[in-house]
Amino acid sequence: MVINKPVGMVVHPGAGNQNGTLVNALLYHYPQQHHLPRAGLVHRIDKDTSGLLLIGKTKPAQMALMEQLKDKSVYRHYKCVVAGDQASLSRHRRIDAPIGRHRNQRTKMTVMTAGREAVTHLLNVTPLNENYCLLDVGLETGRTHQIRVHLSHITYPLVGDRVYGGRRQLRSGLTEAQRQAINNFPRQALHAYTLGFVHPTTGEDIEVTTPLPEDMQKLMAVLSDGYYEE
Repeated sequence: MVINKPVGMVVHPGAGNQNGTLVNALLYHYPQQHHLPRAGLVHRIDKDTSGLLLIGKTKPAQMALMEQLKDKSVYRHYKCVVAGDQASLSRHRRIDAPIGRHRNQRTKMTVMTAGREAVTHLLNVTPLNENYCLLDVGLETGRTHQIRVHLSHITYPLVGDRVYGGRRQLRSGLTEAQRQAINNFPRQALHAYTLGFVHPTTGEDIEVTTPLPEDMQKLMAVLSDGYYEE
């Protein structure tokens, strides 16, 4: 099963989020998932990231899909809006920097030598204006907050990322409308838009895609307003 998760929905119950999560919904609609680890989830995405999630409906399917994730035959592509120009971002096509939990702020992840291997690929860089781009990103590994941490690490954070972006989201040359659109964007502008995997029983190659959510489309429209490439 592939689910297109909306923004704001927590994937897994935890402290402060016992109800209303994706796992709660799964168990409501498919009570038989109760006997599966994490109700069949193969991977997860952050509460404020939208897009595609893969779920196994049987133990063998879940195990097979998790194995594919491990050997990298599952591919996950994301689109995100970042503060950075095309030329600079194009120099970072492959970001290879290990990620671990922040020593002092336990809810944050950070690049650290003692972290676990983390590799992110910038597959396509599309300028929205001189200082902001839409990125097409592929994950080779799946660390917590990986895309957000890696892009912040190379100093081009995601728009709307309060944890890893801070003031660096605001670049020069913004109109008042663009500045407001960035300041008011309520989440990290990140969407899991493509998921590819091998069907665990038929062996068929499956690819699922979902369009960008409306909030990101509006943000891109404001940022690219009046911008024409020479």
